[in-house]
Amino acid sequence: MHPTPTTGSPSMPDTNAAVEARFKQDFYENACRADKLFAVLMVLQLIAGVIGAIALTPRTWAGGESWVHLHVWASVGIGMAIAAGPLFMIWARPGQPATRYTIAVAQMLFSILLIHISGGRIEAHFHIFGSLAFLAFYRDWRVFIPATAVIAVDHLVRGIFWPESVFGVLAASPWRAAEHAGWVLFEDFFLVWSCVQSCKEMRLIAQTQVNLEETNQAIEVKVQQRTEELHASNDALRASDERYRLVVEGTREAVWDWDLTTNKVYYAPNWRPLLGLAPDTEMGNTPAAWFGRITSSNLQSFQGKLDRYLKGETTEFDIEVEMLHEDGETRWMLCRAAASRDGQGRAVRLTGSLTDISELKNAQNKLRRMAEFDQLTDLPNRDYLHQRLRSALAEPTEGMTSAVAFFDFDRFKVINDSLGHNAGDALLKSIAERFRTHLRPRDTVARFGGDEFVVLLRDVTGEAQVREICARLIQLFAEPHQIDGHEIVSTASIGVVVNDSRYQDPDEMIRDADAAMYRAKSNGRDSYKMFDTVMHDEAMARLNMEHEFRRAIELQQIEVHYQPIVTTAEGEIVGFEALARWVHPERGVINPDQFIPLAEETGLIVELGEWVFKQACNQLRGWLAALPSSREMSVAINVSRRQLIHPQMIENFRRVLHETGVPPERVCLEITESAIMDERDDAEQVIRKLKQLGVKLALDDFGTGQSSLSCLHRFPIDVLKIDRSFVRNLGESVAFSAVLSSIISLGHNLNMRIVGEGIESPEQLAQLQALECEHAQGYYFAPPLRPNDATKLLGSKPAWTRAA
Repeated sequence: MHPTPTTGSPSMPDTNAAVEARFKQDFYENACRADKLFAVLMVLQLIAGVIGAIALTPRTWAGGESWVHLHVWASVGIGMAIAAGPLFMIWARPGQPATRYTIAVAQMLFSILLIHISGGRIEAHFHIFGSLAFLAFYRDWRVFIPATAVIAVDHLVRGIFWPESVFGVLAASPWRAAEHAGWVLFEDFFLVWSCVQSCKEMRLIAQTQVNLEETNQAIEVKVQQRTEELHASNDALRASDERYRLVVEGTREAVWDWDLTTNKVYYAPNWRPLLGLAPDTEMGNTPAAWFGRITSSNLQSFQGKLDRYLKGETTEFDIEVEMLHEDGETRWMLCRAAASRDGQGRAVRLTGSLTDISELKNAQNKLRRMAEFDQLTDLPNRDYLHQRLRSALAEPTEGMTSAVAFFDFDRFKVINDSLGHNAGDALLKSIAERFRTHLRPRDTVARFGGDEFVVLLRDVTGEAQVREICARLIQLFAEPHQIDGHEIVSTASIGVVVNDSRYQDPDEMIRDADAAMYRAKSNGRDSYKMFDTVMHDEAMARLNMEHEFRRAIELQQIEVHYQPIVTTAEGEIVGFEALARWVHPERGVINPDQFIPLAEETGLIVELGEWVFKQACNQLRGWLAALPSSREMSVAINVSRRQLIHPQMIENFRRVLHETGVPPERVCLEITESAIMDERDDAEQVIRKLKQLGVKLALDDFGTGQSSLSCLHRFPIDVLKIDRSFVRNLGESVAFSAVLSSIISLGHNLNMRIVGEGIESPEQLAQLQALECEHAQGYYFAPPLRPNDATKLLGSKPAWTRAA
């Protein structure tokens, strides 16, 4: 069978075109060969006609001398003319359809001429069938159409008008014409069928040839590719051999080859410099020259791993060992090897290398120390303490327990701010040195960051021993440090938790110790506090509140209430302070003092603050649209310390101002004095960017911090809000009134508006009026109101009475 292109194959159109081209070429070549055959045949027929004209005289025509002798020679002349046409076409247009059709007509005319010359002999009639058979050499069934047409026309005409010239005198009969026609058509049928079959075979042969050529071409391409690959492989092999030689000669690694059947080892030349030996030192060829330099602490593990690998129990051999150098020191070496095995899987050869990794090990140790130790104090860090604490929890000593003490050193920030960071660093180093000197060897102290240290007390007998240790440390850190000529005292607040077998996670112990430390700090500092169940319950309650607060934000249980800010002279509302309120579905309104610190600690204050800012701006837009354009109205929004240092705060505020269309000058951002001072370096840049937005800035809770006056001249403050503690004590002390008067005068001199907070009585309002404080807010005017109630208050005549 011959291969046939698959239908739908991408190469099918190209293959079909190639087959068709090959078939046409073969058909053309066959036609040319047939043309040459007929050229010879025409000449032979012409010669035969001449011979027939001479040998078969007209006596053959119905007996006697024929009176038509001259027409025989005329027929010979006509034959010459008939042969001339095809011979010219064969010479001029070989293989063309017109040539073979001309030959077909001429060949039939020759047959007619020979019949005529022979006097209609029956033998001459067979020349017709021979001519048709010869035309089949063209393998073109269409040549039989003109050939048959010529014979039919000739026999029809002469059979009617001169039957003797066609069928012979004795055989002249109308039925002879039908017989002749039948035999011609009979032969035409088989010849046409043979031509069609022959063309099919030619196409199949052409397709086979094309497929063979394509296959041969593909084989040639593959052979060429394979040859190129073999050349490349040979080149790569030669290059690999050369590289291997260069690697062995030029590498810093010590290559070795151990024949396990003879127990002989080849040591490459690099072994000598690797071990500090002279170039001419004899190494020998036994394993002892190698194993004898491995330290005793490493030799057993090395031999054990090597034996397991040689037995096939492990799939690779890779080990780090310490080896003795000629200088008497040890070097860390990385040994790698691969084994060759026989048919039974036994190792017969071991080849590998030895690499000096001492520098790498030193670097790893340095990195490990950097990762596990604090760079300033050289104490372990948080991660290292976690490892030790996890080990203590997992493997407790029988009859003993462990404890964690969380240290926070008092007044460290004041020392850092007043004497500088260098003094603060020196203080931390002094604290670390005291820990190292006075703690037990089995204890671990780690610096957690800033002035926070955590001590793991291992193998203590119980709470009594822990209390004794903490009391001793309290006394230790009460003694002053000598820092740059200054005598500095930084006492410690300590939170302690003793493992009572309920702790499995180090973070839980550290968390509870941290909570106890904050309790010690709130109790007056310079003390320690043991973690107890009450603190645990409080911590769990705080954790539950954190969870509920996160859900409150998701469920939109947070509302924004608005407390009016009024003028002390006329009692006119000029703005509102936006205040977040948590409306719990079960506990009602929760005091901000409970959830705002929680939001600060968890970082949720950023999300909450941005949401309050957007709600307040939307509310202000509604008020500005409803109020007369001449009326002053603004909204004050608190900004927390976490928000102040958040990188996206400025952009978020800018976006909200743009979306709401609120004039920036109608928005006042309230920042507490402590927030500014805690983030002094970052706060200055952020505050100036806020001013570029066009908003007003208010310094909230003024007078409660530690650096109030520096805030006033350093930052572009527009509003000064006097803390409620000053207002509450008005009238009780002349000193308070004098201080408050000085603050108000200072603010006016710096072109600031003054707002007194916490006004709860007309007497306090009157005192603020007397001190020329122009704005006030407090429960005397109204508590924080829901948006609808605040809007109603704007449209009403307030009932409060201005103090005289």
